[in-house]
Amino acid sequence: KADEITAPVGNLFSQLGTWSYSDFDNQGEDIWYHLPYWGLSNDYKINPKFSDTAQVHKNYNNALQSWNPIAGCPSRLGIKSKSELESLIADNELNSVIYTDSLNTMVDQGNTTALSLDVATSLPPETMLLRDQLLAASPYLSDTVMVSAAEKEDVLPNSIITEVLTANPQSVRAENMLNSLDARIYPPSESEMSSLHANDTIMGAKEILESKQAFYTSSMQYAVNGLIRKYMSDSMLVDINDSIKTSISLINSPDSYYKQAFCNYNSGDSSEVLNTLAQVPSNFGLTTYQNDMHNGYEDYFDLLLELQNEGKSTTEVDSTQKNMLYSIMQNTNEILQAYCRNVLIITDGLVYHEPYLFPDTVSTKSIPVKKPNFGNSFLKSSDFLRLYPNPADEYLTIEYKVPYNSHKIIVEILTIDGHNIEVLTLNREWGEKIIDLRNFKRGTYLIRLWADGSVIETRKFIKM
Repeated sequence: KADEITAPVGNLFSQLGTWSYSDFDNQGEDIWYHLPYWGLSNDYKINPKFSDTAQVHKNYNNALQSWNPIAGCPSRLGIKSKSELESLIADNELNSVIYTDSLNTMVDQGNTTALSLDVATSLPPETMLLRDQLLAASPYLSDTVMVSAAEKEDVLPNSIITEVLTANPQSVRAENMLNSLDARIYPPSESEMSSLHANDTIMGAKEILESKQAFYTSSMQYAVNGLIRKYMSDSMLVDINDSIKTSISLINSPDSYYKQAFCNYNSGDSSEVLNTLAQVPSNFGLTTYQNDMHNGYEDYFDLLLELQNEGKSTTEVDSTQKNMLYSIMQNTNEILQAYCRNVLIITDGLVYHEPYLFPDTVSTKSIPVKKPNFGNSFLKSSDFLRLYPNPADEYLTIEYKVPYNSHKIIVEILTIDGHNIEVLTLNREWGEKIIDLRNFKRGTYLIRLWADGSVIETRKFIKM
């Protein structure tokens, strides 16, 4: 009841600017979170915690006082016609392809293998060239490339790894990335890691594209499943199996091909079963795990076709075929395991008890992330400015900090006689900045740190 303070909240969301209360499909964009007003002073339910205020905008809305569960949490299970489902499939397929193509083009500039090889074969004199190459591919670097970069400690120092990771915030949350940083001979300092973890709540451009792709792909799968249910309940269809196969083929994935193979098997078309299976390795870049699964499906279908040729059903397997089923069951995923297990329960007396999954009441469900072992913290020192390497050749790293609550923070680069060369604006009270020295002449220069119009510290460096 809306007048009871213990009543649940109407969790209404919409894309920023659209104000469509039932719109949950924000696809990774900024959203409005609409909090109903309950008639009591400053009492809004429920004020979300741990949300990024830059992306989740709270809207205290008096108009939502008398919400109801149907309006607040609309169902997606509405009855749709075949034509509506087909239209939904077409729309979502188009958008899914658009974002898939975008990811294929933009992630690692379209060639993860080549960029990983460039990183792995880089040499110490190529530090700035590799840094430029990685930043040019940002913010769409894959974790594969970032881990390779973290492993090249002789080429990419911590300051440059920090700079590249800041441009690709999604990688900072990857456990294998943190482990790679921890494995460096000299892991990033506490200030460098603090700078990186300050971006933990930021959704990277790559993640936004991936969320959009996943949304449209799952929406398409939802519509395909609905269409299959329509076909299965349609008594007027002459060949339900063919209609189901056509619907399944709309999803371009290895699992879709395996389902199509089952449809071909049910239709008695053994040659098409083998043809469908043969397309999987050539159409998809299978991982080691997926390749093992594919081999399992090939073995399972070989067994089914062998039984079919002998005019037998799956309840008439011989001892050799039973051993094959046991082998497949032990080396494949849960779906294939279930297929084999069900046959063996009937034909070989296999005893199987469905496992009970009890909630974990002791530890959290989240995967623990291994944090790097940080070194000494520059932030704990009395310095405001630190420069290294000094003397420097192609680049200089500036570590800085200014008094708390400073606003206008800049770094000024000057010649030794005081002529201004460059002014850089900094966006936080502490951190690092890489200075590209490739166009600087040899000589002695000054770095001056300013905050709110006052000079905080000045230091010299030598360009070799």
